[in-house]
Amino acid sequence: MTRLGRVAAAVLVAVLRDGDPPPRSGLSAGRAVAVGAVVGTLGRVAAQRGARLLRQRLDEHPARIAPQDERAPPTEGAMTRSEEELEVRTVRRQRGRVRLRKYVVTEQVQRTIPLRREEIRIEEAATSAQAGGARAEDAEASGVEEIVLYKEVPVIEKRVVPAERVRVVKDTRTDEAPIAEEVRKERIRVERDARR
Repeated sequence: MTRLGRVAAAVLVAVLRDGDPPPRSGLSAGRAVAVGAVVGTLGRVAAQRGARLLRQRLDEHPARIAPQDERAPPTEGAMTRSEEELEVRTVRRQRGRVRLRKYVVTEQVQRTIPLRREEIRIEEAATSAQAGGARAEDAEASGVEEIVLYKEVPVIEKRVVPAERVRVVKDTRTDEAPIAEEVRKERIRVERDARR
């Protein structure tokens, strides 16, 4: 008799010996405990037998029960080798600020301009008496003749005029920066045990 049969027989004997009157559900307390034990034992026994049968079938027919993916590399006798890769990126950082500020410088300007001025020149001419005209007594005996002379003087005036417009334009220049860093790489070595 198998273990499952022995357990079922023991439970049935316990159920038959239970003399308690049945409650409203139709099962006495003893019968309910016996049925629960039978169900739990049957479940455990079935799980154990199923696992044992599965192991036997896998041992007998491994390719048919658990087919292996042909594309997947075998895990036994293989090892994955890893290595570090250098990844370089750039980040924009503020380099400085530029402002446009006006300031005043003074320089000496020299120019030469023409200036005109009036001068007098005395011209002598023959009188009318000498020319056979009226007598000298008829001319003015005395008097003062006043002549105003003019000259040009430089007048300096300064005015502000726009000379040029200055603005700041940003240009981008690319430089080559050498970068040196250590990266680690895994290597695989085969080690054999020495035979005795």
